[in-house]
Amino acid sequence: MTDLNLPPYGEIPDDVRNRVRDKVQQRIRKPKRGVPIAVAAGVALLATAAVVVTTRSEASVAPAQAQNEYDLAMDRCWAAVERSGKTDVYPPRSTWRLTRALTASELVVVGMITPSSPKSPFFCQTTPATVTMSKPGATLRYAEGVRAAALLATDNGILAGVVETTWPAAYLAGPEGGPMALDADRGTGAFIAPSRGDSTSKLTIGWSQDPYAQPPQTHSSLPQAPTPEIDMVDRPWPAPPSDRCTLHAGFALPPQSAYGSSAVIRQDKSLLIVTRGTARLGVCATDRLDNLESTAAFKAGPPVFDLQPDEPLAFSTGLFGAKTTIGGAVPMSTARMQIEFANGVKAEPVVSNGTFAVIIPDGVPLDPARKDRPAVAATAKLLDAAGATIYSGTLRHWDPPK
Repeated sequence: MTDLNLPPYGEIPDDVRNRVRDKVQQRIRKPKRGVPIAVAAGVALLATAAVVVTTRSEASVAPAQAQNEYDLAMDRCWAAVERSGKTDVYPPRSTWRLTRALTASELVVVGMITPSSPKSPFFCQTTPATVTMSKPGATLRYAEGVRAAALLATDNGILAGVVETTWPAAYLAGPEGGPMALDADRGTGAFIAPSRGDSTSKLTIGWSQDPYAQPPQTHSSLPQAPTPEIDMVDRPWPAPPSDRCTLHAGFALPPQSAYGSSAVIRQDKSLLIVTRGTARLGVCATDRLDNLESTAAFKAGPPVFDLQPDEPLAFSTGLFGAKTTIGGAVPMSTARMQIEFANGVKAEPVVSNGTFAVIIPDGVPLDPARKDRPAVAATAKLLDAAGATIYSGTLRHWDPPK
């Protein structure tokens, strides 16, 4: 960080650069008002360690492209209200007015007010497949001694709420870092920020009479946000791109186009993806999918010259959550796979494009020395799309050279 406490240099995407340029030009044309606010592009949140959150203080200030993005998000939120049968809980869509917004990758969060409740914002988060909304008029659980409360907290690392509108500066801190300066709406106190945690993280809200003071002069524990009123999957989960894995490999790999659709295990906000390239197999584990701070780790598997064209080959693909997994290669014509371990426990892996992945079931002992593979042998049965058996025999396990 510099003496000015600015984020480190990073490449700015073209759409972000254009958005910032539009906003700067609009502010140049407008008279200055209010207290100074440090500004950074919302999408650049991914690259920062101590972040100044930027949202738009007025819906009319947003460039047309961003405004359209927020309108589409609000339309999708309203569709979720209708699908949930809660039109009696939320005000009509036609009355919603944007008061705060934040975008990060494919995640969009909007805060709304209505003419009948101009001081009571509610919030909605959209991801490629989900909608999560706070309840309008929810009872506020204020931090001790101050008027600051959380209204929506998600496992995607988003926190939205309200703070005292008279505070010159407010800050948010959590177990994974801080403080972060909050840019709250001057009329409603509404804010949206990355919490660097999940929906259960313990957070601290801080404030200062000096808008440039860090750390904050006073702070208080922030009670957890209420359970979301709506939390639903409204669209099919998108297929994860293999190139997200290979970007984290740390060594030379074939072109991204060499990787087809792969076997994927999904659990909560994480993915385990087995890739099959022209040179070798690999596995990528992504943590906290769609999160502002999601991570991906790549592990190399067996080289292709170790594969037999008509047989499966397994390798240890590491822990996924608290479970041990294996993955590997199968003949390209394989549509279904069944595994039986020597102690009688069975499993059916996910199969796609010549790859498979499976969580080792409870009851299968693990190798006491390595802990990343079964301690017992296994057999495999492979079937094609017509249900015909194309292989039945030993499931060979590959180990990296020592």
